[in-house]
Amino acid sequence: MTNYLILICITAVVISLIKEGNLYNPTFVFSIIWGLIFLIYKYNPYDISEASNDTLLCFFIGIGCFLIGTLLLGNIEYTQNSCHYVRRKKGIQNRSYIDNYYGNRKAIVIMQMIGATIFAYLGSHGVLSILSGNSISYIRYYLRLQILDSRINGMLITYIAEPILYFSLTYSAAKIGIHAFDKYTAISLFLSIFMLIMELLTTGGRMGILYTMVCVFISAVTYQKYSWDNHKKSHIFILAGILLLGGIYAMYGIALERGDNTFVNTVVYLYGPVGCFENYKSTFLENGYSFTWGLLSTQGFTRPILKLFGLSNCSFVENVNQAYQLIDSETYLNQHRFNSATSCFGYFYFDFGKIGIAVFSLAFGFFCQKYYTKFFTLREVKLSHLCLYILMTGAVALSFIQFSFASIGFALSMCLMILFSKLQIRQ
Repeated sequence: MTNYLILICITAVVISLIKEGNLYNPTFVFSIIWGLIFLIYKYNPYDISEASNDTLLCFFIGIGCFLIGTLLLGNIEYTQNSCHYVRRKKGIQNRSYIDNYYGNRKAIVIMQMIGATIFAYLGSHGVLSILSGNSISYIRYYLRLQILDSRINGMLITYIAEPILYFSLTYSAAKIGIHAFDKYTAISLFLSIFMLIMELLTTGGRMGILYTMVCVFISAVTYQKYSWDNHKKSHIFILAGILLLGGIYAMYGIALERGDNTFVNTVVYLYGPVGCFENYKSTFLENGYSFTWGLLSTQGFTRPILKLFGLSNCSFVENVNQAYQLIDSETYLNQHRFNSATSCFGYFYFDFGKIGIAVFSLAFGFFCQKYYTKFFTLREVKLSHLCLYILMTGAVALSFIQFSFASIGFALSMCLMILFSKLQIRQ
């Protein structure tokens, strides 16, 4: 089964290169990551526990359906009376860029300042902890629980600060990508970096750093693709390289202060989610947990609505809480500790088994391809299209760890992007 999974990923990589001619389309990003994961898993260099054939079948279904969504369904254009397959036009000339956030620049900066203030308040505990000689691991496993023990603090970071952070990172990267750098972009970029640092000092989490690296990569690629000034190109690549190296160094520093071997830690965390899914799935089935009927994968969108209408204590929501607590709990693969590393397919499975994996993977691939197509194939391009493409690419890049849209912060940032693209706030 592992050989078949590797073969499917290699085939999809080749098809994506022929069809799209680039390294940043959803098919390529997804296939290269999962191909690498199963190639390492095949040889299992650090002898972690392996997954059953049934679990590998789940991955087979998920990867196959995602690729159907990107390579086939995502390129079908639907109209009122018909649908037809659209071939991507390469090398579109005289493209125009519309900053459909332009009228809301001041409102966006004010919103970012609110997010930065919340993170400064919550992250101050982490700053004092670091100055006292504690580590990021201490913040992640101990101080975070103390900071978020207050319900108000939890609400502030989950429903306000983190959505603003992900929106800000995406917005700043998109503005730089289409050469729309101005004083408002500079302010947004500064506030984004500040919030990212303070978020690390509040929760000790690394998802923000990984997502920032995705933003930097897409921004650099976009800037290079649509810039004819070689001098500026070299500057933006140098800046992108510095930021990416900074992100890698931050990840290295976090692993080092935990006493881990950084290389081993990276490799194990790359293919470990295969075994984690096996462990979590076994626990789910052995304890007779109930399927969550789509609410686990979409809880980033649905949980705020359920809370708003006072439905967060209903029995079907308790099923979601139970499944999420399982995913978020620690599991061990031959002395290697993991948590929240079940891959996107784990969320889909807990929603409705193999059918859930097939349906949600298909939809995931479809929407990723749609947002990619909107930005890279239209003559008139909106900034919001690039923001949504970056967000979806981030979800694809992190799919081997989690399904990003099950995170409230990630999902609500998407809502903010759509909201600001549709509304014009009076300045």
